[in-house]
Amino acid sequence: MSLKEVNVPNKVRVLYLTKCCRLYPLKFGSKVAGWYSTVASVLGILNGFHNLASVTYYNEYPEVAVDLMKLKILFCLLDTAFSVTLLMGLYLERTNYLLSWIVSKSILLLCEVPLYVLMSYFDKLCAELGIFLFCMGIDIYCVLVVHGYFMELTNVSESEV
Repeated sequence: MSLKEVNVPNKVRVLYLTKCCRLYPLKFGSKVAGWYSTVASVLGILNGFHNLASVTYYNEYPEVAVDLMKLKILFCLLDTAFSVTLLMGLYLERTNYLLSWIVSKSILLLCEVPLYVLMSYFDKLCAELGIFLFCMGIDIYCVLVVHGYFMELTNVSESEV
């Protein structure tokens, strides 16, 4: 991995990526991450509505399963909104938009872990846990790529500190 280390005034060292997939510039990788996040969250909304229609037929606790599915749809809606914000920030080069996506995506990822654990417990046919863990790994890497591009845009370098 291509990593760069920066010392900031509070004597905190910040590591960030300098290339996406060790090959591509961070700007390109961030755009791919933005489009991936947007498409994945829209597909999550569609999947949530599809599952919402059928979750009550085979579930032992249909009320809980429906509430968890609604929460999943809400998280996907929030993810879609912030992903569009990321794309706007990338194309307009607004670092505040990138930072808001980094923070919101990190919070959403932390909130989705217990959601999917509960969904796998209450939803007997939930096979999404493995898919979620795979996508979570991709999402974490996307956050790292966008963070690297954010650091690149804000021109934080050792010479300025």
